[in-house]
Amino acid sequence: MLNIGPTVYLAGSINGHKSWELVTTWRTYAEKILEAAGYRVLNPVRGRSPTDTDSKDIVERDLQDIAKADILLVEMDHEDKAYIGTAMEIRYAWERGKEIIIWGRANRESHWLKYHTHVRCNTLGQALEYLLKRKVRNECFWCGGNMVPLPDESYICSECGWRHKGMMQS
Repeated sequence: MLNIGPTVYLAGSINGHKSWELVTTWRTYAEKILEAAGYRVLNPVRGRSPTDTDSKDIVERDLQDIAKADILLVEMDHEDKAYIGTAMEIRYAWERGKEIIIWGRANRESHWLKYHTHVRCNTLGQALEYLLKRKVRNECFWCGGNMVPLPDESYICSECGWRHKGMMQS
């Protein structure tokens, strides 16, 4: 059976935490769960450290990752964080037609986040459960149609035309 999963970008707060572990733990956990289910995951803290200061490099790589992603899984669980970069990532993704799934307690009443969010969950567990219930095998992620291979090693849905940009994993 072929595993075709959409690509998920793990957005959320990074700056101002008491420990780097708070930034990385949920992402590492989500990455393992989603990859085991056939998703591809782009983790913005991969290869980074809390001492990285090159804003241009950080932002440009994040924007490239978001452009490659189909879904943003967004952490908004710290009520004491500003989420400035995260809000910009959400808007950038929304403008490009990405699905946006937010989990957490912070900013629940924001009209801007309500407008730009497709799914809102209370916890990471609920958000992962939502994603795991989705079809990630040889059926289209969006409509359940048949995925057809193309010469460039991508796949296209015969029903809705959704294109999976990468190679399928067996």
